[in-house]
Amino acid sequence: MALIQVILAARVRQRTDRPTLMFHGHNVQLLMPAGVAIQSPGLDHQGNSLPSWYANRDYDIFTDTIPGYLPGFPADEAWPSNPPRGNFYCETSMLCHPLVSPFAAKSWKDAPPMYIAIGDKERNSDSTKVTAQLAARQGVPVIFDEYELMPHNWPMVFAKYAHSEKCYQSWSDACLRFLKRTQAQSEGRLTEFESLRTRELDVKNLTSWTMDEVERRMRIAQRSVRPFTGELVTKSVL
Repeated sequence: MALIQVILAARVRQRTDRPTLMFHGHNVQLLMPAGVAIQSPGLDHQGNSLPSWYANRDYDIFTDTIPGYLPGFPADEAWPSNPPRGNFYCETSMLCHPLVSPFAAKSWKDAPPMYIAIGDKERNSDSTKVTAQLAARQGVPVIFDEYELMPHNWPMVFAKYAHSEKCYQSWSDACLRFLKRTQAQSEGRLTEFESLRTRELDVKNLTSWTMDEVERRMRIAQRSVRPFTGELVTKSVL
């Protein structure tokens, strides 16, 4: 999803549908893919900006905090960073940037069709719904495929569940539709846990969260991040 934001930004900046990027001395075209097909996306890199992170705590596979951020975690030559920061992948100041947390993006206009599968007990459920809803409202065909009582990455964790097989089938079907350019409208469904029956969802009205409120809550979460400053040891203990 972050890559889609890069291509969209390059299109706007270069005023062309075929922007280029200088790569090892060559201009390489940044072509938009036929579609995006993702399952259990982590679109909020902080994770804890919206309420589903807390509401689904007892059902999902994520802990509250990555062990490497906790006081007392063994340090080595790689971590903590120098200078110390509060995130493995980026500076704290970047946590609210769309290239780090794509659900912070305010525009998905002209993005390709999307297939998004999500379990309704995932801690990242809210951020996924915000992104799918915004994209659909801005004219992007979005297939929103929600599964009742399922946690993060359930098709991999519970590979033999009928719910997992159903998700893989829907996922592959979406890819074929994107390649054939036949996905013209958004559609949403919730697969019930026991019966496997589906209920229709309105992708343009998945959540009441506004982007202003999303940004406000992201900033609050960002301010709570503290740099990890463990003592450096000479030999890795990881």
